[in-house]
Amino acid sequence: MSRRNFNSTVSKACVASTRSRYSLRVTRYRLLSNRRGAILLVALIGLVSLSMFGAALVSMVFWRSEMMMLDYDRLKAFYVAEAGISQAIHELKTDYDPDSNGPGNVSETPFDDGVFEVVYHPIERTLTSQGIVNDTTRTIQIAFARQTQ
Repeated sequence: MSRRNFNSTVSKACVASTRSRYSLRVTRYRLLSNRRGAILLVALIGLVSLSMFGAALVSMVFWRSEMMMLDYDRLKAFYVAEAGISQAIHELKTDYDPDSNGPGNVSETPFDDGVFEVVYHPIERTLTSQGIVNDTTRTIQIAFARQTQ
């Protein structure tokens, strides 16, 4: 092999080696670029999933608090209606009528956060009380027998 052929062969090998190194770098860069895009896509999907989970959790907590407030109002309306029954029973026992509508009948009376109203039905011997708190209404009706002496 002549010196010129040898130099030409070495030169071609160096050029080929440089090209392959350059090609390898370009290929690595492309692979890393593709990975970065994939990682970005995975991160975006994860972020959207977490956001949807968070929104669902907030919605569930809000709905649960609304239901608790409704239950609280129902319970308070029940207690207000019970207070009306107690007031009517007191009027019947003492034969005292402060509002002059007959013993056992209590006109609309404010109590705590609500109002109650009681109607006495002497023939059926029943008391019907209605308690209202924040647009929530509960009605209680009791029947009682005449006491014998």
